[in-house]
Amino acid sequence: MRAYWLMALTLALPASAAAAEPPPAFSGKFTVHYNPIYCVRAPCPPGDYVFSAEGRPLGSAGTIAIDPQTAADVARVIATARFSEDVAIEGELRLDPQSGAAHIHAVRALPGLWKADLPPPETEARGETPATLTVVNKTGDVVRGIYAAPASADHWGADRLDDNLAIGRRIAIALPTSDCLYDVRILLGVRPAEEIRRIDICKSATLIADKSGLIVDRRR
Repeated sequence: MRAYWLMALTLALPASAAAAEPPPAFSGKFTVHYNPIYCVRAPCPPGDYVFSAEGRPLGSAGTIAIDPQTAADVARVIATARFSEDVAIEGELRLDPQSGAAHIHAVRALPGLWKADLPPPETEARGETPATLTVVNKTGDVVRGIYAAPASADHWGADRLDDNLAIGRRIAIALPTSDCLYDVRILLGVRPAEEIRRIDICKSATLIADKSGLIVDRRR
């Protein structure tokens, strides 16, 4: 049976108790990652939630309290994420070291990771016909995940792989028609992730993944 974040979530404090909470420690886009504790015999002790923004740690907490003013659909994404998933959240994060809880008021929440900001391109390329990006695995390692998102997007979106991509194999990925410039994130088996930014799929529909992109710290 899969375990869910919901087991460790608590209700946010009522408005009358808000004054006792610490002021917002962070406001903007951040990521939540759950670190489980593995044990020989169930039930294992609860793990902790680790918060980060733009590659820097913000802190950790044992439980998450969702502000009741958070929209129901946004709160649902946070509450039902599996332990193995990261969640990208835009909003306010308050960490309470005394209670070990994190208080979140979110305006947006998506499974996965935010993309690191890059300067906008000088020109925005557009396409009118359906595009297919072929990714060839020449990394020397199995590929566990492929994420492809328009360069203008701030989130990587869903994993495009249904199964691992073996060394030397290729996969064709169908992409929307409106954007030519795409960013691709490749999750490798034993190495950090690789990011290839601003591929013009309208000019070249094949990407050779060979570790020549930007190597970043691996995250699920």
